Amino acid sequence: PTTPAACAPGAIRRASPHRNLPSVGAPFVLSRSWRTAVTTTALGSVLEAAERLVAPFTARTGVRVDAMEAVLGRAAIAGLRPPSSVSAGGSCRLLLCGRDGEQRGLVAINLARAEDAEAVGAIVGDDVSPGDAWAALTAWVPQETAGAVATRCQLLGVPAAALGAAADVPALRVQRVAPREHENDLAGSRVVDLTSMWAGPLCAHLLGRAGAEVVKVESAQRPDGARRGPKAFFEWLHQGHANLTLDLHQPAGRHELRALLEEADIVLESSRPRALRQWGIAAEDVVRRSGGLWVSITGYGRSGPGADLVAFGDDAGVAGGLVDHRAEEVRFLGDAIADPLSGLLAATAAAGSTERGVVLEVTLAGVAATVAAGLATEMTAATATDPVRAESAGD
Repeated sequence: PTTPAACAPGAIRRASPHRNLPSVGAPFVLSRSWRTAVTTTALGSVLEAAERLVAPFTARTGVRVDAMEAVLGRAAIAGLRPPSSVSAGGSCRLLLCGRDGEQRGLVAINLARAEDAEAVGAIVGDDVSPGDAWAALTAWVPQETAGAVATRCQLLGVPAAALGAAADVPALRVQRVAPREHENDLAGSRVVDLTSMWAGPLCAHLLGRAGAEVVKVESAQRPDGARRGPKAFFEWLHQGHANLTLDLHQPAGRHELRALLEEADIVLESSRPRALRQWGIAAEDVVRRSGGLWVSITGYGRSGPGADLVAFGDDAGVAGGLVDHRAEEVRFLGDAIADPLSGLLAATAAAGSTERGVVLEVTLAGVAATVAAGLATEMTAATATDPVRAESAGD
């Protein structure tokens, strides 16, 4: 089945179950440049980590997941090239910071939305047109530390992160609100998917392949941003899902959303907590009433100092330290790498949970940090056992 366009507010457009659908609607063809990147950069090790992340999902559900397809599927569909200091999607860049006499560092700045480029003038303290945004940032950041640059960008709502700044953020937190034992058979479970873009929809896609009934809910005012990208990518993630569009600016729309959430077995969301509060929704209250499972996917966590920070897959990967050091310059890894890795972990955690009445919290930066720590361990072992390999893989 094809993925429907966002339908009229309040009307669920249903699709057939997709347990037996292939994981990708079109053949997965990886370009030669990406195949080379898998063997010559740390991307190969990241794919191995992705396989380990999703192996328990397969063991629990019997659904086989191609980790390479999950991690590089968008790049294959969209015809993207491997990244350098510019992300595969082109919106995020690694810039060198540091004033004289201070330690220099790298910061990732992501101008993924029109409003991000429009905010650059306020960031650098000058009159800057959106078309000159990168030139202005490139001239400004060497005068500041990486941490100061990231902080100023985030204050103005622009996703940015200093390299490794989120190394201590956990990948997964479990909050038991009203815990009860549950057999956790996904077949026939109702999943309400409030997420957008990649990480959450990938999780929903995998739960649907395991037999869950997925209802994708979008705001009439702000539909999923992935609809603006390649149609085949959106269809890959949402094939077989029902679709519901709600006008959340109206009381009736918010009431319908709350009712839908309380009837769900599993809720997936990727909003910052303040956005949910604007709709009169608190995850803990919903879980307490429904006894269901709530899976939250955020950049840095639902609480604490990172709760209101905005993040996308490329900058969150840098925050976790998940970059490639093997070339002369530090480079991004993969395509928005924290997104697919977090989607895999979220699906594995949801499928593996033997409790309901629980909030599972997955963080993009934390997942990236966990994978990066594993790569660092591998590199240390290689240095001790294979000096030739370590030299070719090092800076």
